[in-house]
Amino acid sequence: MGASPRRELACLAERLLMPRLAEVLNAVVAERAQPCTAIFVHCLFECLAVLVQTANPAMLEATLTPAFHAILTTPRLQGYSSYVAQVLAFLIDTTRTTTPPPQPTPACASTTTTLQLRLPCPCLQLLPLFLQLHAWQREVTMPFLRVMKAYLRSIPPDMIASNDVIPRISAIFAKVAAVASTARAAFALLWCLTIACPRPSLVPYLVSCVSDVVAPPGADSATPSASQQREAVAFMSLLVAQHGVVPVMTALEQVSPSFPHCAITLLVDHASRLTSRAQRKVCAVCVLRLLLDPAVCSFQQLWAQLLCTGVRLLVAGVDDSLPGDNYADEDADESYTPLLFAMGDSDDAVDYGEPLPGVATADLRRHLAEGAADVLRRCPQLQPLCEATLPPEDARLIIAWAASREGTGACVV
Repeated sequence: MGASPRRELACLAERLLMPRLAEVLNAVVAERAQPCTAIFVHCLFECLAVLVQTANPAMLEATLTPAFHAILTTPRLQGYSSYVAQVLAFLIDTTRTTTPPPQPTPACASTTTTLQLRLPCPCLQLLPLFLQLHAWQREVTMPFLRVMKAYLRSIPPDMIASNDVIPRISAIFAKVAAVASTARAAFALLWCLTIACPRPSLVPYLVSCVSDVVAPPGADSATPSASQQREAVAFMSLLVAQHGVVPVMTALEQVSPSFPHCAITLLVDHASRLTSRAQRKVCAVCVLRLLLDPAVCSFQQLWAQLLCTGVRLLVAGVDDSLPGDNYADEDADESYTPLLFAMGDSDDAVDYGEPLPGVATADLRRHLAEGAADVLRRCPQLQPLCEATLPPEDARLIIAWAASREGTGACVV
């Protein structure tokens, strides 16, 4: 039986195209390629991205990693680093989905100046270069975000937690989040880290990273932008959905006693601005858990506003994305040239994935209605506030949701 057309194409790519393209790439790195125009280099990396889809990923990464390392470590070649990040992210994701997860070797001891990781394959050994704070300039933020997401999805949680990966990501976050136009990318990096390494012990550390956005405006601090506040709400909601109310509120209180109230107020003010399906889903779960928490019930007026927020979120639903999901009006970044053939399944580097599989709108609606009714029975002092705050149509919706038998019955609290 002859080889399949796809395998024949792969053999052709490995025998003929890969060596020739690697030779051209090395010539570009050594400044021997003629011509070496911007269009020539772009087309070269597009061809490399096509190779990722056809050739053996392990063979390809062993061939390309030396040239990629030279580009990332040579100042005169930094203009090509966004291309390297895009191809590398595509290659890591392709390797991750076509081969079994590699067994990590023990990490080397790290110092305060150099991150050293013994990682199982060549392209993962480039990770320390992407964790250098000075490398994160505006023009490479989105490509670097994409490659960091690919790394975090590929590296075992133990390896992430046992090296100084997390402090370095924290430093990168602080730099990228300080600029309103890249705030979404910064929070997406923390989001991906939290999904990849869901350790309860990291909650205080992660909360401290975003505390400046949660803090009330003061004379000595700049007011966060609407984009920064929106992304902070989504990220704090993810932490509550993953770890519960108590660890997150305790971590906030350790920063400042007023921060729990400030964080819930921020959520009430900005939850309606979330249009990403994943963000709205974790926010709805967060609201539900907050409504059932005894400590939050003591914020009586805020509790009633939180109930309204939950209803508004669930009226729209959390099963599908809404128009404007990509926030193109405020987050468009034209500072780098995307590679068409390295986009993979999504052309958006800020892809939140599916943080809570199996949780549907109908389940959340029923749990919110039943939970709110239970709290009002236990805390009758909240009843007048709810009647004054909750629009009549929302009250009718809650009654209908409580009587509904739709959904899977999944427990979300």
